[in-house]
Amino acid sequence: MDDDACSLTRTERETDTRHLFEDCAWLYAFCREHLFRDHTEEIAQALFPDGNPSESMSVLEVGCGPGFYARRLAQRYPALRVLGIDRSSRLLAWAQSRASADELANCRFQHGDVECISACVEAVDAVISSRLLLVVGNRSTVMAEIFQVLKPGGRLFLVEPTANLKTQLPLS
Repeated sequence: MDDDACSLTRTERETDTRHLFEDCAWLYAFCREHLFRDHTEEIAQALFPDGNPSESMSVLEVGCGPGFYARRLAQRYPALRVLGIDRSSRLLAWAQSRASADELANCRFQHGDVECISACVEAVDAVISSRLLLVVGNRSTVMAEIFQVLKPGGRLFLVEPTANLKTQLPLS
């Protein structure tokens, strides 16, 4: 689907947040890789309680930024189809570059807005959302969109930071 279908007009506040992740993409990627807690194990256990995903299972990481979880899950489960979506072009370029370097054929990234993902993403078996609700303007719209793209019986792994220092560091 056309990337324009995933775009919304932004308010000034939301535009400032967007510029933050464009202008300081390297800082956020660094923080994600080295400072923030890694929930990969918890995600794997929550999404795949039987130990392994089925051959045709698809996972969407919304607001993926540098694609941390998308890449980790794609590497861990080669049969899994993983898509990361974000509105920061620089973070997506970082994510795609890392996925290509790791030769992850089952992992791709797409530009899009989480407030209208149902217009540009097919239904998925699982959704991962990490540190997203902290920076979006309309949380109820984002949650509605997540459930719109989640297949019936699908699973959602949602995590938000609780440590103030680590939360504020990249946003400052």
